[in-house]
Amino acid sequence: MHRRRTVKITINTTKKVLFRSKTKKVKVTALSKGKNNAKKLKFTKEENKKKEEKLVRFKRKKEKSRIRFLNRKERKKHQSLIPKSVKILDTESLYYPYKPWMDDFKKYWRTGENTSFQICDSPWAIFVEDYIQIGDKILNNLKDHDVFRWGWEAYEKHKINIDNIKSKKMGKSKYSSKSANRMIRITNSIKKYGYCEGEYKSDEYLINVVKNYKAPNGEIGYKLLWGNRRSAVCCGIGMKEVKVRCWEHY
Repeated sequence: MHRRRTVKITINTTKKVLFRSKTKKVKVTALSKGKNNAKKLKFTKEENKKKEEKLVRFKRKKEKSRIRFLNRKERKKHQSLIPKSVKILDTESLYYPYKPWMDDFKKYWRTGENTSFQICDSPWAIFVEDYIQIGDKILNNLKDHDVFRWGWEAYEKHKINIDNIKSKKMGKSKYSSKSANRMIRITNSIKKYGYCEGEYKSDEYLINVVKNYKAPNGEIGYKLLWGNRRSAVCCGIGMKEVKVRCWEHY
């Protein structure tokens, strides 16, 4: 009866590893039957190349993470030095930050081609108004609502991640449902408890704006830094004024 032997194979290091001579897990060059004639383990050029590429990707990813963390710290330090104040502003003076790619989607804003991208005319505000009127029935056909059509098309045409779509793999149904439920949760909270009350009772949830913003049509107002949905909900439920944190510059 033939007995299996174990042989020592050196892999370019000082460590020695034991493998069975007939194993299939590791690619080994031909093993001779004689004693002490087992050849060294050799990887193909393709395998070595893949390992090197994997190592390079890992190092690059690690470096990006380190730089991102440093930038985040520097950004927070910089932001903490910018003068800010809490104000009560008219909701009609709040503007969504304009970008050139938005010209392709003016049709989804209430004022159409003449829009100056006020948050009160935004697809989010329109969605809130529709939700208040018809309630949960709005969930029956989300994919056809303007707020989700503009978000999805912006991602497909310009790779703009408006509502955390991240990938087309999410699918329209999942994307629209996830985004709608978030808007509905904010709407119900503000209607029941008020702005920055209840679930969102904290200065952390204040709408942040920067003053002296010039809209595309020349109007002067306040540009939203973050809190787009909260400001849209406030407009949608009919609030005329809202408390914000106003930045001198950004």
